[in-house]
Amino acid sequence: MDQDVIIVGGGLNGPALGLALAQGGLSVTVVDARPALARGEVGFDGRAYALAIASKRLLAGIGVWSGIADLAQPIHRIVASDGHQGQGAAPFFLSFGADEIEEGPMGF
Repeated sequence: MDQDVIIVGGGLNGPALGLALAQGGLSVTVVDARPALARGEVGFDGRAYALAIASKRLLAGIGVWSGIADLAQPIHRIVASDGHQGQGAAPFFLSFGADEIEEGPMGF
């Protein structure tokens, strides 16, 4: 295989990096243990992704964001706590709001 870059991993990051490098003129191949069709056939499993604002900018820069923007929900506040399931939240937590960064949502 004669390529400038071979990326191992077909999750979220591998194809995004591959597209960015290819748009920069490099020959790129992304490989993954599972065939692409098998990954596409997997049903909804309850997982979700949170994208930081920098990730949104990267996806917009490589022309991908416009295809997923309608599916994204903005993150306006993040609350992090330490607790255990069934025992309620811990008494201490961190809270971050989008108003603290003055750039719109904190992510999606």
